[in-house]
Amino acid sequence: MTGDFERGMRLAWGVQERTSTRIVPMRWGRAFFRDDLPQRYYSNFVRIESPLAGVDVEDLVRETDRALAGLGHRQIQIDDDDDGARLAPGLVERAYKTDHSALLALRRDPDRAGDLEAVDELDHAAARPFLLEVYRRELTGDDVALIERFVDFRHAVQEAANGRFFAQRVDEKLAGLCELYLVDGVAQVEHVDTLEEFRGRGIARNVVLRAVHEARAAGADLVVIGADLEDWPVELYRRLGFDEVGRTWVFTKPTA
Repeated sequence: MTGDFERGMRLAWGVQERTSTRIVPMRWGRAFFRDDLPQRYYSNFVRIESPLAGVDVEDLVRETDRALAGLGHRQIQIDDDDDGARLAPGLVERAYKTDHSALLALRRDPDRAGDLEAVDELDHAAARPFLLEVYRRELTGDDVALIERFVDFRHAVQEAANGRFFAQRVDEKLAGLCELYLVDGVAQVEHVDTLEEFRGRGIARNVVLRAVHEARAAGADLVVIGADLEDWPVELYRRLGFDEVGRTWVFTKPTA
């Protein structure tokens, strides 16, 4: 791993560790659990922490099944791009969905400025209605209690990572939001969301650039953001001055 990639990943790893209720050693890494929220894939997963040279897909799947026994889903996080690329075809054959992401670090000025004055900082209570609406639109089913638990987990993440919310309103309605984490001089912009009916108005640009401004003001010497390599936000982040420093893989086999 390069220096900035490793620093950025260490922030993410630390948040995973501080928000887990159990961490169990396994071959090539550890299994993480949030026992009060087993439905959240990204809180109940295996994280590979050793090189997988010589490891075949069957071995990895078998060990993942053992480590996550009792859960309906399976998730494997691999932060080595080469290992992930080698194992991806075999995992897809075994009904795993792939997410190939880039970690980008702020390197340049944005192509154009954003309207930082249009963005407000919110606490979790003020951001909660927006988060509920995002999850309501994204999650299948109508389990309101589960959606509320997902939203409340975001408060736990905020506490674990000195988190802050930045949001923009349109006609008094919350239209877009992002989160900012800051630990040991490293800042991460996360969960950039704009409600569909407000897209195309520069809201994502505004909230991200406001978060970057606040990260710098708080003393961060490295600001990172993650993006799916096959989704459009990665191009926006590049226009905002972020350059790729590394790639990661997540393989998920959903609950039947």
